[in-house]
Amino acid sequence: MQRWRTAEVAVMDWLNARGWDLKDVSKQNLGYNLVGVDNTGIAVMLEVKKVDRPDARFSMTNNEMGAIEAEPGQYLLAIVIGDGRYARLILLDPKDRALPRERVCRAWEWQFTAWAEYGYFVDG
Repeated sequence: MQRWRTAEVAVMDWLNARGWDLKDVSKQNLGYNLVGVDNTGIAVMLEVKKVDRPDARFSMTNNEMGAIEAEPGQYLLAIVIGDGRYARLILLDPKDRALPRERVCRAWEWQFTAWAEYGYFVDG
């Protein structure tokens, strides 16, 4: 199993063993990793994130943030905290406006403008 998939599979297996009915949809690029119903029958979508410590930051893509608002049902963040030997699971409601978040630019890119003026054509 690929290392980055371990947390997703572990969350799905752990919750399914406790009465949830989740399936993995991470390869469909929907903005969440797991979909199904919780142990009370409510439709849920879960985005799984793994961190080493409870004070560690994690990031979400624009696709994931868009799914929070667009998808019907309950969207939850499943945060796996641990180093592989010991782990805990926290479920968060990302729609909770009290939950601290900030939009961060992670990378700048270079764009070339008017580049055709400075190049030269290479003829065959």
